[in-house]
Amino acid sequence: MKLTRPRLGTFRKLFLTLAATSALAATPSQAQDYPNKPLRLVVPFSVGGVTDLLGRIVADDLSRQLGQPVIVENKAGAAGAIGHDAVAKAAPDGYTLCFCTTGPQVVLQYLTKLPFDPVTDLVPVIHVHNVPNVLLARPDLEANTIPELIELAKKKPGELTYGSAGHGGPNHLTGEMFQHRTGTKLINVNYKGESPAFMDAAGGQIDMALGSVGMAKPLIESGKLKALAMTGAERSPALPDVPTIAETLPGFGAYTFVGINVPAGTPAPVIARLNQALNSTLQNPDVQQKMREQAVDPVGGTPEQYAKFLQTEREKWAEVIRQANITLQ
Repeated sequence: MKLTRPRLGTFRKLFLTLAATSALAATPSQAQDYPNKPLRLVVPFSVGGVTDLLGRIVADDLSRQLGQPVIVENKAGAAGAIGHDAVAKAAPDGYTLCFCTTGPQVVLQYLTKLPFDPVTDLVPVIHVHNVPNVLLARPDLEANTIPELIELAKKKPGELTYGSAGHGGPNHLTGEMFQHRTGTKLINVNYKGESPAFMDAAGGQIDMALGSVGMAKPLIESGKLKALAMTGAERSPALPDVPTIAETLPGFGAYTFVGINVPAGTPAPVIARLNQALNSTLQNPDVQQKMREQAVDPVGGTPEQYAKFLQTEREKWAEVIRQANITLQ
């Protein structure tokens, strides 16, 4: 399988574009009239989900920061690609923002042809939040820790199963990365969402499941599932007693995330103004509390930091897809 992403020349152009934001201090007049009308935040999933809820939390406070309404528009479909494409093709004037997610931003370009280029058509503004994910197991699985799981998987190669929300999705790929790092063989079982995977693990139909902390926590607290490890580089405040896979496998880190991007060609001063306002939103204690109630970790930072994070994620998952020879079914 030939992977053509990421391209170093493309990233060089992207960083040169983002570097121009530093000129804002010298030319404040370029952004002083922005914004002067309502903004649109495109959430690429349906109304009522966690991503939609978090988008509305951000939009509400961003409206206060900018002094203009920020209207959430849901454009679901194609694993989020439809919403991303709509923003990529919007006017590059800073009035259409994308609540961009892991799949269309990072993974899908290696699995299918997209109607937009996530590297060149969408410019990073800010890394909004990471979604901690957790590896869960049926209560009677003969492993309670990652070292014990590795030992069990090596005793039973190709026998242990794990559920994930969709072939080629972030949690499927997390399982593939785990297998590569540990020299084990697990069987991925694809589900249409996290909930049915969790239910089947709780019922013993599969051995394990990967998914978000917010959905998993009630099942852990009720004893229907046990948490083996977090997939991120650090422990989650939502489950502080659950270790990370990285504590056994140094350098292991797997996230789902959300960031805000705008169409390529958006003026650098406008990007800088948005970044400033969004950092203020993400530092708002009320916003942070609402995010943590949904078991997500607010991030923030500069456009350059977000662009570097995206580059690292693209390189990491491109390699996992290549090693596992994953294609869309």
